[in-house]
Amino acid sequence: MVRVEWRLKLALIMAVNGLAVGGGANIALANFGDMVLCSKEARFMYPFAKLGFTPELGSSMVMPFLIGMAKAKELMMTGNWLSSEEALRLNLVNAVYEAEDLLPQAVAVAAKLAASHPECMRLMKQVMNRPLRQQLDAVLAEENETIKASIRAVGGPMASKL
Repeated sequence: MVRVEWRLKLALIMAVNGLAVGGGANIALANFGDMVLCSKEARFMYPFAKLGFTPELGSSMVMPFLIGMAKAKELMMTGNWLSSEEALRLNLVNAVYEAEDLLPQAVAVAAKLAASHPECMRLMKQVMNRPLRQQLDAVLAEENETIKASIRAVGGPMASKL
């Protein structure tokens, strides 16, 4: 499986203005996009442990790769909020703006990148994403199994369907 966003010829820019929780935090921070811009009000959280789930969408591999094992475990295991400034300090986002400036800045970055040659952009993304892409299928399969195991362990209505 090759993630769809990695096959796009042009860069995928994410603009986060508000809360991104669980899968939303993964989509914003775990290398789904090529650039992530956010407002000062943006906050991110991985509530998996609080909900009785394990990480998903490849975050169990990508987050340690991006920010180191200790910080990735802290975020995943505690479910603490991550501010936009802390996300910037951890290199999970490219820039932080005032809320009213976020969309104009995202459009400006998009215009600058759109002026690039599409095939060069595609090849650049291909080679830069390769280390993660080569391992991702196995990680996704293992994450799916651990999610099922966590549901069975916690119980509840979904457990009987697994």
